[in-house]
Amino acid sequence: MTTLLDIILALVLVESAVIAAFRFRRNEASAIPSDLAYLASGFFLMLAVRLAWTETSPLLPVLALVTLAGISHVFDMVKRFRKPT
Repeated sequence: MTTLLDIILALVLVESAVIAAFRFRRNEASAIPSDLAYLASGFFLMLAVRLAWTETSPLLPVLALVTLAGISHVFDMVKRFRKPT
């Protein structure tokens, strides 16, 4: 099962690069942090699950990744619901 998660994690990294390149080409670089925050929250959660399944990793890295996922999610929500200026 961890192999499937590894493949999904790799695909998320590829997706991040493709989205960033697309934004740069369209001169929308200011939208990249929001896009990456959206992807990062799910990426960190999948990575936490990946580490938790190995059973050899201590709890602290898993908790750190879940915390990073939460921070990314909050950043995404703030950017998403902020009133346009």
